[in-house]
Amino acid sequence: MHWPELTAAIEEFRLVRGRTLGVAARLSDEQAGRRARSGTWSVAEVLDHLVRTEVVFRKYQQEAVKRAWAGARGTIRIGFREIDTRLRPLPRIWMPLLAPVLSGLNAVTPFGWRLAVMRKPGLVWAAAPKVAEPRSTRALDELKSDLTSEMQETAALFAGDLPEALPWVRVAHPLYGSNNVLQMVRLMGAHEQRHQHQLGAILKEL
Repeated sequence: MHWPELTAAIEEFRLVRGRTLGVAARLSDEQAGRRARSGTWSVAEVLDHLVRTEVVFRKYQQEAVKRAWAGARGTIRIGFREIDTRLRPLPRIWMPLLAPVLSGLNAVTPFGWRLAVMRKPGLVWAAAPKVAEPRSTRALDELKSDLTSEMQETAALFAGDLPEALPWVRVAHPLYGSNNVLQMVRLMGAHEQRHQHQLGAILKEL
């Protein structure tokens, strides 16, 4: 199966990634590793968060593709205990209790709205999940290489013939709602655009 909308979403994500790499290309290791203020991320930490987030997203996308090749549909469910994140300022321990409320809210919110919320900084204050928290000692060249290779791996996952059932396999995330892989790719791009705003704010303060 060929899925033109997914191909277009991958290309849009590639353009977003190109802008991120363009920011990184203008910086030295010293600039990238400097924090504007105590308690904030450096440029390098934002970049590493983007790398680690893409790896997590792709893990679920790979599960969706595998399920679809088996001819199955349905929903892959992810819980707060797996991703270990929270809505600020609430404690992490509250999140499983809020899961039904958030699930219901996502179910009645159009995808375009959810995409806009993901893209716009400041609308939702979510802490980075443990699996995507940045490492603070990575070299800029290594990060740029990882950003390039992770984008290539994501594109390769959806290259060529795709299983017919893929549009009907969904991944239910406690914060991002229930999405198929097309929507997940678009959310990945929106997530990165939000962090591009963060990168701009960091560079203004350095």
